[in-house]
Amino acid sequence: MKFYLSIVFVFCSFFCFAQEPTSAISSSKLLFTDSETSARLLATKDIEKGTPYLLLQGGIAPVFIDTDAVFEKKYAIAFYEYGCTGPDYELVKAYNTVIFDYLKKLMVRNGFGK
Repeated sequence: MKFYLSIVFVFCSFFCFAQEPTSAISSSKLLFTDSETSARLLATKDIEKGTPYLLLQGGIAPVFIDTDAVFEKKYAIAFYEYGCTGPDYELVKAYNTVIFDYLKKLMVRNGFGK
């Protein structure tokens, strides 16, 4: 009986996810890059794919603000928090600089930056 329960448990675990699937592929690639140029290129690719992220390096306990969801929906962007471990700060800064430039252009196009 234990053997059968073990088999059922293992089989069911293949269909369970601990986290919501994300398309933050470039964000995870940033962990393995070592140049700011590569970080900027990843940000550009995310913008072209329509999945730009604002990368955050928080602490042990992530902080969620109610208006984050409104901002994400309005500008079609998502926050991605690494927690206390993540890529080098300069790489995150290079990535986010490209994203902020994109957001500025978007705001000007929508009449906010005049």
